[in-house]
Amino acid sequence: MKRQPDPDSLYGAVTDDFLTLLKDFMEEVTLVSRHLKSHNNQPWRRIYIRSAFASLECTIAYLKAHILVVRKFDPLGLSRSQLRALKEFYTSTKKRGQVRRVFVHPAFLKDVIFALELFAYACYVPKRVNTSSTGWLALKKFVAIRNRITHPKKPRHIKVSDAEFRSSMTGIKWFFDTVSEFQRESLDNLDKQLRGMERAVKRMRRAERRKMKNVQNNFT
Repeated sequence: MKRQPDPDSLYGAVTDDFLTLLKDFMEEVTLVSRHLKSHNNQPWRRIYIRSAFASLECTIAYLKAHILVVRKFDPLGLSRSQLRALKEFYTSTKKRGQVRRVFVHPAFLKDVIFALELFAYACYVPKRVNTSSTGWLALKKFVAIRNRITHPKKPRHIKVSDAEFRSSMTGIKWFFDTVSEFQRESLDNLDKQLRGMERAVKRMRRAERRKMKNVQNNFT
C-alpha cells in the first residue's frame, strides 16, 4: 500500500529551504548596506540591487513551492497554464515517444502577481495585488533598473542615480511588506477555518452522544 505523504514534513522541507536561502541573502544584503553607508558608489549600488533581486526571486520560488505542496492535498482546480507557470516547465512527447522537459521563464512582474494571488487562492483568501500603488510602481522601476545593469548595452546603463536607488529601495520594501501581508491574512484565514472545523466536530460529537443516549433510553 502506497504511503500517504506527510503534510508537516513536506511543508517543513519547503520552509526550511526557503529560510536558509533567505538568511544567506539577508546577510549579503545587510553586509552590502553597511558598505554603502561609507562607500555609496556605483559598484556597491549595483551589488545591492542584484542581491536584493535574488532574494525576491527566492521568495517567489517559495510561494510557488508552497502552492505545489497544498495541491498534493487539495486539487485547487488549477489550469494547465497555471501548473506550467507554477512548475516553470512542462513535458512534451516527440514523435518517437521521447519525453522532454520544456522550461518556462515567466516575466518577473507577472510572476509576482501570479504567485502572490495564487498563494492567497490556495489559502481561500480572495486577495489581489494592488498594481496601482506607489510601491508597485517603484517595484517596476526597480526591476527595470536591475535588468538594465545586468544586461547593459552602453556605459550609462550601469549607472544608478540617487533617485533610482531610492526608488529601488521603496520597491523592495513594498515587495516584502506585501508578501508578509498576504501570508498573514492567509494564515489567519486558515486558522479561522481550522477553529471552525474543530467546532463543527464538537457539535457532531455532541449530537452523536445525544442520539446514542436517546437509543439507550428507548431500551430502558
